[in-house]
Amino acid sequence: KERIRELCPEGTDSILLLTCSEQCVQAIEEHKIQDIFLSSQMNGEELYTLLAFCRDRQVAFHIVPYLQPLFTEKVELSSINGIPLVSFKEQTIEVVENWLRRGVDLVLSVLFLLITAPFTLCMALLIKLDSQGPVFFRQTRIGKDGAPFTIYKFRTMYTDAPVFHNSPSESTDSRITRAGRFLRKTSLDELPQFLNVLEGTMSLVGPRPEMEFIVKNVYNDLYRQRLRVKPGITGIWQISADRTREIHEDISYDLFYIANRSLLLDMLILIRTVPALFMMKTH
Repeated sequence: KERIRELCPEGTDSILLLTCSEQCVQAIEEHKIQDIFLSSQMNGEELYTLLAFCRDRQVAFHIVPYLQPLFTEKVELSSINGIPLVSFKEQTIEVVENWLRRGVDLVLSVLFLLITAPFTLCMALLIKLDSQGPVFFRQTRIGKDGAPFTIYKFRTMYTDAPVFHNSPSESTDSRITRAGRFLRKTSLDELPQFLNVLEGTMSLVGPRPEMEFIVKNVYNDLYRQRLRVKPGITGIWQISADRTREIHEDISYDLFYIANRSLLLDMLILIRTVPALFMMKTH
């Protein structure tokens, strides 16, 4: 309902959600409805009857097709002999753009790793002094086309920490080390993922890499659209103001990115990542 309200002209008084054509007719008569949006799942005869009713009363008539599973495709509107068509064209990413994106990934990752090398050494020493175990944490994630790969992070937990089925909040999680709490709060535990970018399993921008059990138990055909491109360190979800749900619970940002993927969009996301990260950590 709120998404429909955003599409309405300024000054719209109210929005009614109706479940059948009889309710629509009654609402049009009683509330002087100006626009009506209908699901394409309504049967043809009922749809035509309501269309004729709206035409006689000069009510704007809109049909909303159910196209969410095809959200990542390019949509073209056309008609043949007056018959409206919604056409889908598979988005083809040019080879040249792929090579350019890979070049940008390599150059920026090398520069970033060189600039942060002293800090990385300090973090490695801090992790070693704080608790026993390796500096890096390695875990299998799912990447492009469903291929598994090893993701790198700074270790933030004790090596003998028990595995919780439902992880507690970070503020009360006894598995997290003192150094790890700082790294997580500042998102610095993600820095080693630039090594993933160098080896080609990740990109700077893209959907976040998902864990194996989530892909296996949660993903359907729509969710698997996230696997069409390389996972990234940052993305639209990270720079958005609405991060109230887990990434795998709201994939609309990732689907939008895949459908509109370009080098320019990548640059805009990278530019906005730093201030977005700062704002997220200060609230």
